[in-house]
Parts: sequence; C-alpha cells; structure tokens
Amino acid sequence: MILLYLLITAMIPAIAFSDEKDSDSMNLTWEQIVQTAEKNNPDILAARSNIKSSEAKIKINLSDFFPQLSGNASYSKSKTQSNISEEDTSLGLTAQQSIFSGFSSKGNVDSAKALFLKSKASLLETESRVLYELRSAYINVLYSQENSKLLQKILDRKEDNKKLIELRYQGGRENRGSFLRAQAQASQSQFELKQAERNLRVAKKTLSRAMGKDLNPSQKILGYFEVEIQNNSPDFELLAKQNPTVRNSEATLMNAQSLLIQARSNFFPSLSLSASGKKQGKNLTLNNDSWSIGGSISYPFFAGGRHYYNVLEAKAEIEQALAQLESQEQKIKIALEDAYVKFENALEQVKIQKQFLEAAQERAKIARSQYNNGMLSYQDWDLIENDLTLTEKQTLESLQRAALAEAAWFETQGKSLH
Repeated sequence: MILLYLLITAMIPAIAFSDEKDSDSMNLTWEQIVQTAEKNNPDILAARSNIKSSEAKIKINLSDFFPQLSGNASYSKSKTQSNISEEDTSLGLTAQQSIFSGFSSKGNVDSAKALFLKSKASLLETESRVLYELRSAYINVLYSQENSKLLQKILDRKEDNKKLIELRYQGGRENRGSFLRAQAQASQSQFELKQAERNLRVAKKTLSRAMGKDLNPSQKILGYFEVEIQNNSPDFELLAKQNPTVRNSEATLMNAQSLLIQARSNFFPSLSLSASGKKQGKNLTLNNDSWSIGGSISYPFFAGGRHYYNVLEAKAEIEQALAQLESQEQKIKIALEDAYVKFENALEQVKIQKQFLEAAQERAKIARSQYNNGMLSYQDWDLIENDLTLTEKQTLESLQRAALAEAAWFETQGKSLH
C-alpha cells in the first residue's frame, strides 16, 4: 500500500491544512468522531438491537431439542352435609420430549441462524452507510474550514490590490474603471468568505446528525485530507463476495433453504415421548402415588395438497434467492470497479491541479512585479490574479473530491466503522 498524504502544506504552499495537536478538549479528531458515532448513531444502535433479537430467536428454537418440564399443584377443601371437612391435595410433574419432528425443528433453527446472519450483514451495511455519511460530513467540515482560511487569504490579497490600484488611480497612473473593479472584487471576496462561514455551520450540523450527537458551534474539527491507494488493481471478485449486501443475499438463500426443510417435514411422521407423576391424598397427606409413561406418533396422510404446494413454494423461493445472489454479486462488482476508477481519476486530477497552482502562483508573482514597474497593463495583471484565485479554489475542491471519492470507494466495499 502506498499512502498518498495530500497535505496542502507539503503539496501546495499557498494553502495550509492544520495537523496540529490542539490541547483544547473542545476540538475533535476523526477517531473521536467515529467513537461518538458508534455510541450514539441511532441507526447503528437499532441494528445492534436487531442482532440481539436474532440471537434470542436461535435460542428459542433450540429449546425444541430439550425436554419440556411442567409442574402442577392443587388444593381444595370441601364440607359435607354431615359437617365433615375434607381436604384434597395433589402435586404433579410432567415431562415431554420430542424425538423426531420431521426435521422441522432443525429447519426452524437453520432459519433463525439465517436471520441472525442477515442481521449481522445488515449491521455491516448500516455501519458502511454511516461511515460514508460520517466521512463525507467530516471531509466537508474540513473543506469548509480550509475554504474559509483560503478565502480570508484571497480577501487580504484583494484588499491589498485595491489599495495599490487606489494609489495608482490617485496618482493618475490608473483609470477609475480599474479602481471600481478592484473594489467590486474585494466586496465579492468578502461575500464569499461570509458564505463559506455559513456553509461551515451547515456542514457541522450534518456531521452532528451522522454522529448522533450535537456539536458545539465553537468546536473545531482537526484533521487533513488523507488518501490511500493501492499499487495494483484490487480483486473486485473477492471484494464483491465480502460485501455485506452480498452476505445479506447469502443469508436470504440460507433462510429459503431452511424453509424447504420445514416444508418437507410435513411428509415425515412425528414422534414424542411423555412421562408424568403425581402424589395426592386427603387432609394434606400425600400417600397416593400415580405415574404414567408413553409415546405418540403422528403422520399427516392428507392435507388437501397444502404440504405439496408448500414444498413447491419453498423451491421457487430458493431459485429466486439464488438469482438475486448472482445479480447482487454482479452489481456490486461493477459498482466497485466504477468507484475505484472514480477514485483514481480524482487522485490524478489532484496532481494536475497542483501543477496548475504552482504555475499560477509563479505567474502571479511575476505579474505583480511587472505591474508595479509599469511593464504590464491592469487588464493583463487582473486576468493573471483572477486565474490564481480560481486555481486556488479549484485545487482545494479537487482535494475534497478525491477524499469524497475515497469515502465512496470504502462504502462500495462495505467497510465498517472499525
């Protein structure tokens, strides 16, 4: 693995991304954001509760393989016409054990296990979606923070340009139109800075929703754009099979197979054993014992064809689940390749933007010197200055797109919060 750290401080001198360790506890790192989401995101909490419910269902169905014990006790008191009181007391215990149920008990357990696997896959799907939402919101907050810094720098430069042109205008070396344009450009930069600050507030609210916990408006998000790429093309076939959506489809197939076992169980006999014992007597004296032991077998000879059609329905559901599984694998494989290509393209664009920014910075440096010395017209200098401003913004945006493309690539793989 090659880590490409797209730190602007290293790649682009004009834009600085903060990676400092702030001692202020109000600031949040990516790791802290993930931990908060794990504890508070309602979708994740609901998915985890679903797993607990599925685990309980497995244990419920496993109880069919164990004997069922029940006890009873009774007491009654009566009085005859001859004024004689009688008390009847009894204590009993009954045990039942299913010996064979036509494999229906096994089918019920298999179905519960399949639903458990589905709940685990659903949790992974939920975590993958939350990770994308969380990572995207985090990247957008970082972008908004750095965009505000960049726009403040641009505003300072526009204000300096306005002062320079004002001096030249007052000295008769520049026309009024150029001065008014410089004023308008400074006003535009002020507006863009205020707009970025408002966008930052919205980005923080979006991050708060993904975390499941409100952020303090004064909290600062610490971090930088870190992008990871592999030397070789990923194994899309393997990644598709590991995707939680595909695992969910596999669990659906398992559940359909268990339903077929349950449907076929109706063509087998059911066998069970039972035993009971009782102690009873008069006036609280339990001196009479009784017990019984027995077994029963039952076989459904005819149910109007219901059992036959239940099997046909179960087989059809298996065929449907198989087709859906194959379809999901193909869709995920294509989605993986598409996401990876977009990620690669975004990284290549960052490299190109870096070159454009380096060129724009050098041109602006030379042009300012030429304009101050009267070797360049205002129109030409203005074009170069505006090109620098536009390239700075485009470079920051390309970094944001690359980081978001990486987040989308991770989501398509089905990566969890861990």
